[in-house]
Amino acid sequence: MTEAIYLEVSKKTEAAKADIIDIPITKLKKVELEEWAHATVKENNMTRTQYANFSLIIRQMLNYAMDLNILEINHFSDIKIDSKLFRRVKKKSSQTQVYTINEQQQLMALAIQDFKNNTRRKTYPLTPLAILFQFQTGLRVGDFCTLKTEIDHTGYIFFINSLPLSPHAVNDTLRKDCKQLGFKAKSSHKVRKTVILALIDAEINISAVRELAGHASETTTYRHYCRNHRPATENPHKMERALA
Repeated sequence: MTEAIYLEVSKKTEAAKADIIDIPITKLKKVELEEWAHATVKENNMTRTQYANFSLIIRQMLNYAMDLNILEINHFSDIKIDSKLFRRVKKKSSQTQVYTINEQQQLMALAIQDFKNNTRRKTYPLTPLAILFQFQTGLRVGDFCTLKTEIDHTGYIFFINSLPLSPHAVNDTLRKDCKQLGFKAKSSHKVRKTVILALIDAEINISAVRELAGHASETTTYRHYCRNHRPATENPHKMERALA
């Protein structure tokens, strides 16, 4: 934000606007920070994610002040924003966020065929194996592209000319494969979402899924990865059986 952000501060019976930048951090009180944070969310119509990214700067600044013994406590860490203030964001459709079971099966079959024939991937011959690997592990593309062999930890598992396979090569291959198969292209991150969704769908303990996904909380796993990747025609029958 380029404009100065103002904090509503109550002074006896008067309400004055104070520029928070001009308040020494040693004099910042929790009530002032809390009022300012709530006002900022409301005035800028922030989503929960926008506020989290925005407030991270303030939190880190005050934590650093504690490291320098300028502050004894970071009051901002205790501030809780009323969830009703956050702007609601419509959840994106499952069709754009995960691969359906049918799409996954087709992509994996094409990857196997592609690797065996090695006709279209002369530049990146290991890319099909990398896609298969991600569909089995759910690792982030940047993580599995830099995996090294267990023998000497010097060579990469997925490589090109002794260098690690690039995430761009994986995403480019996925895009071309999706186009060939006739469905909307989705990135490698959607492969990761698909794997995590499959674990949730299989009723694997959510704590175990969270740990595998590397999330800080189960809430993150459910909020961003709980989707529907089954055919639309299958859901009514499953619901009917569940309620029978």
